[in-house]
Amino acid sequence: MKWMTLIFLTWVFFLQTARAQDSLSRPKTYNAVIKYLPEGFVKPSVLKGYFVTIQDSSLYISQSQMQVNFENANLSRLHKLDYRNLVSAKLYSRTKNVLTIVLCTVAGAGIGALIGQAGGNDTSNLGLFGSAGEKAIVGALIGGSVGSLIGVVVAKTREKNYLINGEWKSLQEMKEGLINN
Repeated sequence: MKWMTLIFLTWVFFLQTARAQDSLSRPKTYNAVIKYLPEGFVKPSVLKGYFVTIQDSSLYISQSQMQVNFENANLSRLHKLDYRNLVSAKLYSRTKNVLTIVLCTVAGAGIGALIGQAGGNDTSNLGLFGSAGEKAIVGALIGGSVGSLIGVVVAKTREKNYLINGEWKSLQEMKEGLINN
């Protein structure tokens, strides 16, 4: 039990350090899924790309990866969407989502393996898995599966969803939220 506590605390401290260093080293990039209503259409269309900036009353998307830039973005060759046509915007970081899922899977597998190993060897042949090693492997598989599911849920909660519905105020709230975040 002491080893599990030590490993868990080490993992928590590692995540805190990794998060602090991540915010210093990488510029923000967001994958974007934008729902918008083209002129004269009733059904919204979907545009996927990379969020770049919000200027005046428009949102700008790039088809190539670019960092978020609210100050002096080069707006040429960017897809411009007027706020009146915007329905919603979903922004997320694919890299952070994958990292979250991988870390949760590894942590779950490690914890499952420790629990399985702690079960020890069965001297009787009544159990399905007799040795501690077999129990550790099964524990790692089950723990890794549970950890990956938890990672997917955590990654989904980190997505930023904005409902704009053609309102300029909603677009400005989105911009303020992104600048302050």
